[in-house]
Amino acid sequence: EQLMQLIADSDLLLASGTGPVHIAAALNIPTVGLFPPRKGISPRRWAPPGQKVTAMMHPKKLPCLSCRESSGCHCMAKLTVALVEAQIQRWLVQECS
Repeated sequence: EQLMQLIADSDLLLASGTGPVHIAAALNIPTVGLFPPRKGISPRRWAPPGQKVTAMMHPKKLPCLSCRESSGCHCMAKLTVALVEAQIQRWLVQECS
């Protein structure tokens, strides 16, 4: 309940492609979901529907092999702050227009 209220009170949600992304999309909150380019957990399968939803993964098709290792996901690390910020800036321009 508290998480849903926190999301409902938000102007935007940025999260990995998990439950909070789906809650925000259902509440029509501008949502950026971050996904790895792995077939079973890609945005093609798991991105929530919605007009204010952007499912992001690194724009280049990268082999995402390290996600299965404990060393971290290199393809997610390449999804830079600048790429995510650019998406958020596009929404701000649209909302203010």
